[in-house]
Amino acid sequence: MKHHRKAFLAVLCCMTTLCAMTASAVTYDMDGDGNLTAFDIVLKKRAYMDNPNSSALYDMLMIDSHLLGFQSIPLFEQDETTAPIVVEPQWIVEPKHVSRTGSTTYYNLGTSIGYYAINSFVKSRGLYSCALNKKDFATPIPSGAYLRVFYTDKKNATHTVDVCVVDVSGQGSGGVDLDKPAFQQLAALSMGRLSVRWEIIPFPTNDGIFYQLNGSSLQLLGHRYPVYSLEKQKADGNYTAVSRNAYGQFTGLSAGTYTFRVTDIYGNMVVDTVTLKSGQTVEGNYNFPV
Repeated sequence: MKHHRKAFLAVLCCMTTLCAMTASAVTYDMDGDGNLTAFDIVLKKRAYMDNPNSSALYDMLMIDSHLLGFQSIPLFEQDETTAPIVVEPQWIVEPKHVSRTGSTTYYNLGTSIGYYAINSFVKSRGLYSCALNKKDFATPIPSGAYLRVFYTDKKNATHTVDVCVVDVSGQGSGGVDLDKPAFQQLAALSMGRLSVRWEIIPFPTNDGIFYQLNGSSLQLLGHRYPVYSLEKQKADGNYTAVSRNAYGQFTGLSAGTYTFRVTDIYGNMVVDTVTLKSGQTVEGNYNFPV
């Protein structure tokens, strides 16, 4: 949360320094449902894409700050000073194929469930696992993210391995720790540490998102891209955000039928009705588009 706040304030200061716009009426509640949710952020992004000179991107930051609890904003506001920017904050909507560089080493994850408790699901799919640093994305955003890691050896040959984030690494920005079998796809274990680059790619699946209920905690599995938020539909048809803990689990739920709205870090949305069963994993009908 500290990273969110610092990044938000830094971008906000940058925007107010860039330029000012004349006062205009600002609508934050884009879908008119009487609530501010991640869906309003997505609609603001679409408005920005249609008109890059508008204040929509600034408004996205304001809504995100509201959802994170840094400030409270009304559904509508008379905006005095706004300034659009061209760089999107990564914790709201990050462009696809962003490439990061850092170092990688290996560790023996084995059959451990990992920090996000999803390693058994990943292993059941025959996939490799990894631990990601907490600098690039604050937990729990990376839970289940699928990465392609690139290593160029001394002969200028490039080796790659695809891994799923199931754990947290103590490395700095760009750092990723690979499970031993994954590291061996890049180089011999005797190399110890490698300089690599990596990017997020779609989780390899043709299935819907899986919903695993354990007690009152819900874990989402097999989503193509990292999940930004989960909302549940209320009796009046509106949506309300479901709280998420640091381990990537959405809390305060019980067995029963829900209509969920799931948003990934790119703004893709899935609306699905699923029946949760305690101690069971249920497959939904949809997944994020590739």
